[in-house]
Amino acid sequence: ALRLDGAMAEGLRRVGLRRIGDIVDLPRPPLAARFGAALLLRLDQAFGHQGESLSPRRPLPPLRVSLAFAEPIAAPDDIAAAVRHLLAGLCRRLVEARRGARRLDLILYRADGTCAETAIGTSRPVRDAGHLERLFREKLESLDPGFGVEVMVLAASVADDLEPQQADLTTGGAATDEELARLIDRLGNRLGAANVARLRPQASHIPEK
Repeated sequence: ALRLDGAMAEGLRRVGLRRIGDIVDLPRPPLAARFGAALLLRLDQAFGHQGESLSPRRPLPPLRVSLAFAEPIAAPDDIAAAVRHLLAGLCRRLVEARRGARRLDLILYRADGTCAETAIGTSRPVRDAGHLERLFREKLESLDPGFGVEVMVLAASVADDLEPQQADLTTGGAATDEELARLIDRLGNRLGAANVARLRPQASHIPEK
């Protein structure tokens, strides 16, 4: 609990000192002479007698990208192209952060001061821009650009760790898992994630099962 190094903790255990209560009332000079001043420093920090500067964990930078237009856009092809551009930028940031998106939020800031937004979700962390773009296609059809879109923002509101993976050159098993995940994503975004299920083996003590 005092955050001592392994050698010091082992030395204390050898002489029968296993708890903080075993050493807190002992004479300090002999402790410092035998185990070093670091032991006394950790004791004083634990009881608040000695100050200690803390370095709090900084929050992760938000995984979001934005695109502003010189003139408002409203054509479906222009909006789709802008989404493609945003996805490419966001996926690069996901690669750098070693993360994969589980939910993406797209916000369109319209010229009249209003917003239109939509979102997609995935069954596993993803940073494949092509796959994410396909998931957005049906969502974009229902978005109303109004009198034109001035700014678009794409944010990974939910992201999980995703380490780089090697491709399987023999069995193709990894590719099969990836294709299944993409199918689940397409069905989930079209029908609702709660409406997509699949069978899997389940241990049971009943013989016929």
